[in-house]
Formats: sequence, C-alpha cells, structure tokens
Amino acid sequence: MQTPRYYHGCGLLRNTILGSEYAHDIVVLGGLTDLSDSSLALNSAEIYRSDLGQWTAGPDFPTSIFGMAMVQYSSDVIIAIGGNANGEGASSSIYSLSKSDLSSWRLLGGTAPLVRQAHVAVVVPENTFFCVGDPVEDPDDPMLADEELIEEFTLVED
Repeated sequence: MQTPRYYHGCGLLRNTILGSEYAHDIVVLGGLTDLSDSSLALNSAEIYRSDLGQWTAGPDFPTSIFGMAMVQYSSDVIIAIGGNANGEGASSSIYSLSKSDLSSWRLLGGTAPLVRQAHVAVVVPENTFFCVGDPVEDPDDPMLADEELIEEFTLVED
C-alpha cells in the first residue's frame, strides 16, 4: 500500500482484464494513520491492480472512515458497511463501488438496521442450507459419510 493505515476496510473486486494473472483486485478503504487519534481517519482508497502488479489511488470516500466491513456483493460490486465516519461513532450507512465505474463510492438506497463498527459482514446467498450431522460414535473414524452427515437440513428462502 502507498499509505500505512490501521483499522481499514479491505475487500476484493473482480479483475475484468483478460489474461491477468489474478482474478481479483484488492480494495483498501479508510483507516487510521495513528492508533491514538481517531480524528486522523482517512477517506482515501487504494486498489491493488493485479493486471499492473501495483497499488493505484482509488476514489475518495465521502467521509473519513475506519472500522467498516467490506464484502464483494456481486462480480462487479464491493460494498462498505458501517464503520466510524468522521470520528463521530458507529454508522449504519452502506456504500458501493463498482468495477465498471471506479469514479466514486455511491450511497445505497437503504442503510443497515443497526449502527456498526469493527464488525464482520458476509453476503448470504438467496438459498442457504443449514446441515445437522450425527454425533461421531467411533473415535477412530471421525469422518462421516455424506449421507450420514446431512441427516436433516433447513432451506431458508427470501
């Protein structure tokens, strides 16, 4: 990275360059330059361009921010959720950055139901399975066959 930072967000964006050695670029957003002073939060973003093998400047975030979670939302979009914006405490905002338009972060229509900072986020697929397995009876055989492991499941749908 070009700028040292603490408590920054980090996520992956699909690399659309054909023939690139890596399938994803790395996006780093915000963070603190000094752990003892949250007023020194950054609004800058950096992108590791896998096709170039180097860090480049990304679009600035609308506010200084640290402690946000970042996840790849789709093959073209990464989202930044929550965080501490402007040193004023936890936020519920959700912003997106698109690989096809790296010009700016865009505030999504809604916000997270609760304010969050220093949290973890994951994208949950539309169809999710929760599997319950059998207890292991034989200590010498800790692995169960698939048909034994998936004895019961629940399908969760929107």
